Order: sequence, then structure tokens, then C-alpha cells
Amino acid sequence: MSQAYRDYRCVDYDWLGGTIPAHWQWLYLTQVADEQKKKNTGLQEQKVLSLSYGNIVPKKNIDFGLVPDSFETYQIVNNGNIIMRLTDLQNDHKSLRTGLVKERGIITSAYTCLKPRCNSAYLQYLLHSYDAQKLFYGLGGGVRQSIGYKEIRYINVPVPTESEQAQIVGFLDWKVSQINKLINVHRRQIELLQKQNQSVINQEVTRCDSGWKEIRLGNLGMFRKGQGGSREDDDDGGLSCIRYGDIYRTGKMSITEPVTRIKQEVIDRYTPVKKGEMLFALSGETKDEIGQALVNDIAEDTWTSGDTGIFTCNSSILPHFLAYSLRCPYIIAQRAALAKGDIIVHISVGALRQLRIFVPPTFEQNEIICKLDRICANVDKAASRMNKNISLLQEYRTRLISDVVFGKVDVRDLKVPEYGTVDETAKPYDNNLSGDSPEFLEVHKNE
Repeated sequence: MSQAYRDYRCVDYDWLGGTIPAHWQWLYLTQVADEQKKKNTGLQEQKVLSLSYGNIVPKKNIDFGLVPDSFETYQIVNNGNIIMRLTDLQNDHKSLRTGLVKERGIITSAYTCLKPRCNSAYLQYLLHSYDAQKLFYGLGGGVRQSIGYKEIRYINVPVPTESEQAQIVGFLDWKVSQINKLINVHRRQIELLQKQNQSVINQEVTRCDSGWKEIRLGNLGMFRKGQGGSREDDDDGGLSCIRYGDIYRTGKMSITEPVTRIKQEVIDRYTPVKKGEMLFALSGETKDEIGQALVNDIAEDTWTSGDTGIFTCNSSILPHFLAYSLRCPYIIAQRAALAKGDIIVHISVGALRQLRIFVPPTFEQNEIICKLDRICANVDKAASRMNKNISLLQEYRTRLISDVVFGKVDVRDLKVPEYGTVDETAKPYDNNLSGDSPEFLEVHKNE
């Protein structure tokens, strides 16, 4: 596929632990790219773009007739610009914080927009590599660790010749497309399994048979809010804690082991939560994930932080049944309708109280919980295998990009064949999955 640079004299870049070819240059970011800030005053542009899986794509479901003035604060971006999301850096689970703009439009002014003076796609690959190596994470301050252009303008960037930049981009576009296609196949498999599984959950928790009642969530228990805390309090050897990000990040109905631990001396800033209580994420990135909930099944004493809602069920509903109910499309649509915000989406405890839940007798709730636990365990097992494959492919892609943009791999003489460009998305591919696929039959065999 490629060969090492054999005849290069190399210079050290100890801060990244390697070398670059001698005929390349080390420059500051400010020498190859300027920050661009152009507000959408007077709604000059109406195509709203968003950063998704490292791609800048049109945002769906925008109605300018309802909120025309809110987009005047957005910034206008053009083909060839690079968008960087340098906010909320403490959330390490977020990936692909940079994207190359391929069409004119507008995007939130919370993001940093660069106008490159070198090959835009080459610089995008380089910044992606920096992001993967967590280069930006130590540059921010505050609870959410947010930075801007001024904090990154003097980072060093390796710059090859213009012709070599173009060859690097052509090679990486080809190889990354191959990798992305495989990733998308796995994503589509997971998506179909989850949709099929979701259909089963929806049927079980919205039957409205005899003895079922539709009841407001506020009448099924009591809410209180979590308080305080920051990532600075984290301690791998500390006490159990569930943050709002841990709730929607796990994707599970309950949590048995803490994702986060905090220092003993800061627990007064946090809110204790009992085993069997439910935790709601009051902040998130999309309206679909906002208000997600799970049951605290952690055996040890546990605390929670701000942006969480804590719910104690009364005797008419079981926590695990409620957790399943809250994940069905009927409830997700209610949550989304009650959510507020765009870049960071919020939902209030008062809004959550308005959710309407179908509630059967408790003995029937137990039967449904047992059935759905069995099905979901099989889905999780299959999805875990696919996610492991996705992670391996992503690691390989990241390593390949890094090796090429730092000159560890010589691609100057490689011929790139004709290929179709593939971005990393969750869109379907022709993988012949259907309702009777082997994956679906396997995970539902115990139903």
C-alpha cells in the first residue's frame, strides 16, 4: 500500500514523538490559515449547516418562517473553510471536532471558522490528527474547557510542497472512503437491530390493554434536581458519580458500574442518589437524546451532578418499566417537543412531569421487564461486537492519517484509482439486512 521514506533526512518534533521529512516546513497555524468571522446579518444565507461525524452537512428540520431572527447571529461559511468545535472539550467521548466546508451556508458562531492559505483538505486532515491526539485538550480553561482561535494560532503544523499536499489528500480521500464504507456497514447493522428492537419495546409498553392507564409522569413519583460539580473533581479512585453525560452516553436502561468517580472531599457539592432511583439528562446535543433516563443500579453510595433530574418512583410504577417506556418513540417525541435550545439542548424537570406514560398493573410490568431484559441483552451483545469492529477501523483510520500527514508514509508515487467518496455517516448501505437477517434472528431467538 505504501512505503517508508527511505532517502529523507528528518527533523525532530519531540512534542509529537516523531519526525517529518527534511524538505517539509514547520510553520505556525496562523501562517497557513486565518480566522474568518462573518455574521449572517440580515439573513443573507438560510442554509443551516452542522458538524456531524467530521462532515459539514445541511441541518435538517429548520423552519425559518418560525425563527428567522435567531440565525442572524450565525456565521457565513464558504466552500474550503474549516470548522472547529473547540467548546466543551472535557467531554472526551466526542470525536471528529473538525470538518471541511463543501458548500456555502451558515453555522453557529460558537464554532471557530478557518480560511486556509494552503490546501484546505490537507489542513483538515492534519487538524483531525491533532484532535485525535488530544492536542487541544490542555489549552482550555473553565468547567467546559472551551477555547478559540487565539489559543491554537501558534501551534506548529508540518507543511509539505503544494503538489505533495494534493497527493496526500488524494491518497487519504481514497483510503478513508474505503474505511468509512466498512464503518457505515457496521453502523447500519446496529441501527437496524436497534430499530427492530425499539419496535418490540414500543409494542410492549404502549399496548393500553385492559387495566392500563395513561398517567402523567409527575403523578408517578417525585423529582428533585442534581447540583454542582465539574470535571476537575474527577478521581479514578474516588466515589461513585453519575453525570448527565454518562446517562445519554451509555445508551442503557440501567447503570451497574460508575462511569465517573469523584474526590471524597467534594461530595458536599453533589447530590446523593439512591439505588433504584432514576436519573434524567437535562442537557444534551440533540432533541432525540434530551431527557434520556436510566435506573441507578450501582451497589455503592452514589452521587450525581448538575444538569440531572432525579426521580423516585411511587408504588404504581417500577423503575425499570419506566426506563423502557421513556425510550419508546411515543415518549421520545414528547420529550423532543418539550426541549429547548439548539447547540446545547435543555429540558426542565417541569416539562418532564408532563410526559404521559402508559402504565399497566405492576405484575404485568414485571413480566414485560423480564421479556425486554432478555431481548435487549442479546441486542447489546451483537451491537458490542459491531462497535468493537468500528473502533478498530476508526483507530486504523486515525493512525493512517497521522502517518501520512507527518510524512512517515511516502505516498508521492502512489497512483490513486477511481473510487466513490464515502463519508462516515449512519446512512444505510446495500448490506442486505432485513427483518429476517441473521443478526435479528440471533438477538431475538429467546423472545
